[in-house]
Amino acid sequence: MGFEIERKFRINHRISAPEVRLVGEGTNEVIPTHDALKRALDQNLDLVEVGPNAKPPVVKIIDFKKFVYQESKKEQKKTRVKSKLKEIRLSPIIAQNDFETKLNRGKTFLKSGDQLKINVLLRGRLTTHPDLANKKMEDAVKYLDEVGRLVAPPKWQGRFLLSATLSPK
Repeated sequence: MGFEIERKFRINHRISAPEVRLVGEGTNEVIPTHDALKRALDQNLDLVEVGPNAKPPVVKIIDFKKFVYQESKKEQKKTRVKSKLKEIRLSPIIAQNDFETKLNRGKTFLKSGDQLKINVLLRGRLTTHPDLANKKMEDAVKYLDEVGRLVAPPKWQGRFLLSATLSPK
């Protein structure tokens, strides 16, 4: 990735224009290329052409390796997927309208590109009925089948929590 960035910019002796606009650290002046290059070498830095299409081309005196590193970090940020894991908690005895409301919210999460984790929590006397949790999880996965696909199948995490993960289709 860094090599591609290095090829985008002309540095030091590769700058072919007779005059350049030197910018940075309080300077903004048009000077001959050889003078700008001499200034850069005196500071043990590189002369980098950052605006090749301008008349005259725009150059900066910077440490090129540091510049390439910062540009590669910017490109990595652009390509990074911003997918978050959203979570919905259900009870095995949740009313149908509440169930649909929560899963509609889950649909919006999946449509916006986020992953969705569905948790069915057993509390109190319900711990003796894990079959209710399994049934509610099956219903939830079926309800969200049109917008999401199952990544991690329903799995018990301890004795009281059943979880499944879905991602957008």
